[in-house]
Amino acid sequence: MQPTFLKDIVRVAKTDHLLWKWKVYNMMLGLETQENINVQSHEHCRLGKWYYGDLPTQVKSRDTFKRLEEPHKEVHHYAKVAVDYYGKGDMGLVSSKPLYN
Repeated sequence: MQPTFLKDIVRVAKTDHLLWKWKVYNMMLGLETQENINVQSHEHCRLGKWYYGDLPTQVKSRDTFKRLEEPHKEVHHYAKVAVDYYGKGDMGLVSSKPLYN
């Protein structure tokens, strides 16, 4: 894979996640419905498919690549938590409980 192509994939995946997080945020503000938010696992989104896909060793062995996994998992986890609480009508907990330690 060409380095430019890899950067393009990461840029598109980052944009996907920004838009997705924006939808979750808008849901919490009451501007988006829960049904419009697809909370998939970190392995099945575009970034996850790329990250866990067939990549060259020189990509997978980079520290920057390895450091991406945990924050990516957390984004999906906390988005799911927010959507679940919202679905239960528990907006007080969503807006007042710190998600990160």
